[in-house]
Amino acid sequence: MTPPDRLIWVEPDLPGPSGGSLYNARVIAGLDRLGLPTEVLRIPGAWPSPDEDSRAALRTTLTARRTQHPAAAVVVDGLIGSAAPELFSPDPDGQARPVADILLIHLPLEAEHERPGTEPAQVPGPAPSDQSAAEQRAVTSADRVVTTSQWAAEDLHRRHGRDDVDVTDGTTSTS
Repeated sequence: MTPPDRLIWVEPDLPGPSGGSLYNARVIAGLDRLGLPTEVLRIPGAWPSPDEDSRAALRTTLTARRTQHPAAAVVVDGLIGSAAPELFSPDPDGQARPVADILLIHLPLEAEHERPGTEPAQVPGPAPSDQSAAEQRAVTSADRVVTTSQWAAEDLHRRHGRDDVDVTDGTTSTS
């Protein structure tokens, strides 16, 4: 596989810093030090619960970037990618490849809503909520899934069956 000539990094346009946005900034700074150009797209919307207009605008934006930079790898933050699994699938007529390649999950959506100190729900098959079902489609469709912790990787395996999740803490590896 030919390495990408650049990354297109897609993240939510949040009102202030978060642990996820700080992690993303560290990884992007590391990629810059390695000489890999990275274009950051901060996407407005109520992620991970976007309206249809936000989803359509995102797909249009990424389709245009993919056309401009066909050798780029597109990394999508989990708040967006888990809510828009269609980004990781070819277009409906099968003529174009997916507009996103890598799903970066800081914390699985369902885990976000569980009480601290409890074990993640063990739900066989598709998760019952719409968000969890969308996340499952994204996790199973993405070429590559990256998490920020071993716990998150194991949780994705339990919930969605994906066992080839990469883990990076954002400081020791930017692969």
